[in-house]
This record gives sequence, C-alpha cells and structure tokens, in this order.
Amino acid sequence: MSARRARAGESEPIAPSPDLALAREDPRSPGVRTGAWLTLLAVASLATKLPFLRYPFLNVDEAVHLVGSWELLRGGRLYVDFADNKPPLVHVFYAVAQLLFGDGILAVRLLAALALTPLTALGASAFFGYGRRGQAAALAFIVASAALLASDAHAVHCEHVLLLPLAWSMVVLRSPRSMRQAGPLFSAGVLLGLATLAKQPAAACLLVPMAGVLQAARPARPGGRVLEYASRVRRALPLWGALLVGFALPLLATAALFQREGTLGSAVFWIWRVNLGHIANPMPLRTCSFVS
Repeated sequence: MSARRARAGESEPIAPSPDLALAREDPRSPGVRTGAWLTLLAVASLATKLPFLRYPFLNVDEAVHLVGSWELLRGGRLYVDFADNKPPLVHVFYAVAQLLFGDGILAVRLLAALALTPLTALGASAFFGYGRRGQAAALAFIVASAALLASDAHAVHCEHVLLLPLAWSMVVLRSPRSMRQAGPLFSAGVLLGLATLAKQPAAACLLVPMAGVLQAARPARPGGRVLEYASRVRRALPLWGALLVGFALPLLATAALFQREGTLGSAVFWIWRVNLGHIANPMPLRTCSFVS
C-alpha cells in the first residue's frame, strides 16, 4: 500500500488473477467459451487416438462388450441371452455408439474419442475453475489417456465409461461449502451410482465424500475429542443420507428395469456374485504367506 493511500485511509486495489483477467478480455459468453474449449479437447482426443482407431480389437474385453451390445440392440436381455460380469452401462455405451456411427468397434472408439474422453477432460478443467490450471489438467488427461499400452488406453473399457460421472461428481463437490449442503451431495451420489453401473469398484469412491462431509462438519460446541467427534458424526448423518439416497437412485432404477424384464436374479448373480468370485484370491492365506 502506498504512503498516500495509507494516510487517506484507502485500501490498495487488488490485482485480478490472470485467469479472471483472461476471462474478462474474452468477449464471448461462458457457454460459447466452454463449447469452444470442448471442441478443442475433442480434436486433441481424436488426434491422440488416431493410430489405433481402426485396429480390429485391442483387448478381448472389447469383443465381449461388443457382443453384449449386439444382443441388446436386437432386443435381447442382458445376463440371460448374454452373460458377462460387467454392469450394464458399458454395454449401453457400446450400443449407443453403434446407433450413431454404424456397426463395429470403430463406432465405439469414435464416440469415446469425440465425447467420452473430452467430457471427462472438461470435468478436470471445471474442477480447477476453467482457468489455466484447468486447461493444463484437461490437456494432461487427454495425453495420459493415450500414453499407456494400447490394450489399456486405446481400447474402450468400463473404466473409460465410469471416469466421466466420477470426474463430474468431484466437480460438484469441489468447494468446502458443498460438503455441508444436501443438494450437491445428492447430485454427487447420483453420479457415483452411474459410475458404479459402469464398473463395481466405483462404489468405493463413496468413502471420499463421506470423509469430506465428516471433516467439514463443525461441532455444535467445543468439547473433548470424543464429544467433538460425536458432534461431527451427528451433523454428518443427514448429509451422508443425501449422498447415499442419490447413490441408490440409479441402482434401484436399473434394478426395477431388470425386474420388469424378469432378469433381476440373473443380473445380481452375474454382476455381483460371479464378479466377487472373479476377483477373489484363488490361493489360501497360508500359501500367500509362504510365497511372500
């Protein structure tokens, strides 16, 4: 603060951040700017995916998901006419891609490159407020999404589908204030439920906002450590409830659809029971201890 301003009792003007100044210089509306940025991300995503775009199959999972989508498109029932231990959203994504771009794996990779990856990268950008840090995060995600082995990065897996709602659930909860409001927590729960419909381990991500809610919950009055923790838990309970209700909503809606088709029992068997057996350790604990 200058001496003249100090004597006059005036405060020194705060310089705007570079990101804010850049936004003010751009005459376009926020929607137009976001659309232009998303278009740029789609072009960058397509450029990084081009080398393997037309390759027949990069991973056996792609063939499985493709067959499941064909069964779905011809009116078949998932987990009865076709069986797999993956949740239904990945098969739905494959089916939608082929409705838009024609039959085959090329259609799936095109939709992933033009929509799935760019929208996930946009979520990374939104998490940082669309500023320069957000731009760097989005571009870093685009590069990282193509930098691994082709069978992992360029094949369209369940993980690619679950990352989209998972990223935007973090955007919804990016501010500390959102951890104390039922609305954002409910919305984040819905998004995490959709991510779980892409792959089951996404359900474990519920622990992150639950811990954030507990951390943000302020005790009603200061006291000992036990009393303070109990007060935090008491304040967190209704917020946890909003998160869990949102999480359960897409799962229950999907279960209702399976129930209407008479396939709920088969869906639960393949998605949960078979999958738990699939990921279980085949070796007894003694054998593992001996090997280690």
